[in-house]
Amino acid sequence: MLQLLKQVANIDNELKECKEQIEQLKAMIKEKSQVSNILKIYSKSEQFKELNKNGLKVKGLLKGHFGKIYGVDWHKDNRHLLSASQDGKLLFCFNLYFFIDEYFCCYWHMQIWDTFTTKKKNYVSLQSGYVMSCAFSPSGNLTASGGLDNVCTIFDISDTYKNWEKYEQDRPKYVLIGHEQYLSCCKFFDENTIITTSGDSTAGCWDIEKEQMVDTFLGHTGDIMSVSIDRSSHLCITGSIDGTAKVWDHRTPTRCILNFCGYHESDIKWLYKNKNK
Repeated sequence: MLQLLKQVANIDNELKECKEQIEQLKAMIKEKSQVSNILKIYSKSEQFKELNKNGLKVKGLLKGHFGKIYGVDWHKDNRHLLSASQDGKLLFCFNLYFFIDEYFCCYWHMQIWDTFTTKKKNYVSLQSGYVMSCAFSPSGNLTASGGLDNVCTIFDISDTYKNWEKYEQDRPKYVLIGHEQYLSCCKFFDENTIITTSGDSTAGCWDIEKEQMVDTFLGHTGDIMSVSIDRSSHLCITGSIDGTAKVWDHRTPTRCILNFCGYHESDIKWLYKNKNK
């Protein structure tokens, strides 16, 4: 009799867990529907029409994320695109000339797409669902991502170019742990050096193979939100919510070379440099 009661109790617990999972899935579907509706409304808005008047035309529409997209990065061939979202997906888009079919998935993955066929080629599982930044290495063989887990995760995707069908990668090649708060941005200097910025008001220069932060850039008084690099000069510039932008030489990180302050009244959240210049 006791054994039967235990079985009934176990069934009740399993039913409760199933109900909780169903509710979570319903919430995710609802959120996804809301985002789709927002996109439809925006495409009909005056703001969108004004962009078209200025000569801007949509060349391709990449659908797949159902959370806010916080980061994108172009491959060196200007043909591949990496995107990171707070739905926990890192999408690897192949050839941005065609429409990508919409999908829904409850796991954290890096998706690899062939947009000529609009089919998903393969995926890489991510450890965190709260991604804020992503980047290609100069060769395109490595991808980096990070977010609210305070960690920069690096995958080797070189095999994807050799054999799409047999490519499987569930574990990162390198995990860079050292920041005390969220990772807001990451950029590669080369295949073994990456710069990360964080909500802990610091930027870090990493030896990727050793998984060690070899230098720390100190000087900002607020969260550092972005970094832009110049590989030819070893320089990088960081932007922070303290309203300043600072230029650094990653070979001599003890102090910034230039400090731009008083030009912005609010946060500096994004910095840009043309990769081809």
